[in-house]
Amino acid sequence: DEPTNHLDIHSIAWLEDFLADYEGTVIVVSHDRHFLNNVCTHIVDIDYGKVRLYVGNYEFWYESSQLVQRTLNDQKKKADEKIKELQEFIRRFDACNNKTGKQQYALPYFMSSHPGCDLEDAVELAEYIRDMGFIPEQAQDFYPTPSTLSTCMYYTGLDPRTMDPVYVPKSPHEKAMQRALIQYRNPENYELVCEALRRTHREDLIGFGPKCLVRPRKMAGEAGKPSRGKGSNGKGFGQKTANDRSGQGKTKTGGRPKKTLRNVHKKK
Repeated sequence: DEPTNHLDIHSIAWLEDFLADYEGTVIVVSHDRHFLNNVCTHIVDIDYGKVRLYVGNYEFWYESSQLVQRTLNDQKKKADEKIKELQEFIRRFDACNNKTGKQQYALPYFMSSHPGCDLEDAVELAEYIRDMGFIPEQAQDFYPTPSTLSTCMYYTGLDPRTMDPVYVPKSPHEKAMQRALIQYRNPENYELVCEALRRTHREDLIGFGPKCLVRPRKMAGEAGKPSRGKGSNGKGFGQKTANDRSGQGKTKTGGRPKKTLRNVHKKK
């Protein structure tokens, strides 16, 4: 860890020569990019829980990471343009329905567990569904089909266009969580949605706010408890027992209905 700290230039040069001749494997953590550029043959990039391996020195890693970032930005820009196009279509579609008085609906179609989509992406999709006001009745889990780029990514874990590693969700449980996030309003998906949000550290989406996906459920054992305020008879305020309701309107002794006092003004 930081091997060049407190070393002069001659000591650093000796260390670089030593590591260059060393036949074993050394893991180096350093902020000295010149040192890394001279001694490293592989770079491991750990970012937001994701690990990427680059074969080359520091300069190769920097150029490659910048290329990946530009590619991701371009993909996001294209995705944003597609989203705007979809939103404009839905707006025009609704305007035509209002004009003609017809009740027709545009049903969104979403797919979960596609290669390249991790749990964080699935949460982002759920937020998009929330913001758009969609309530998807159908959701399809990705299934590999012949002669498609997606299937190639699914089986190889690589993008055939760039040969970059692609994350492929294959665990049945993770695939179930991604699918549940699309239909997060379905009560049957509650536990899976909460687990997915906790795994991605998005507990901020569990609550009563307008941006929350699900509400927290009461702890087991709280159900059936009386309210905090209690009267002298031990019952909570505003609560009545069956005996209270059956005896409503009767006196304790005679059993006759109580007389109701009213302000009656006789006509003169």
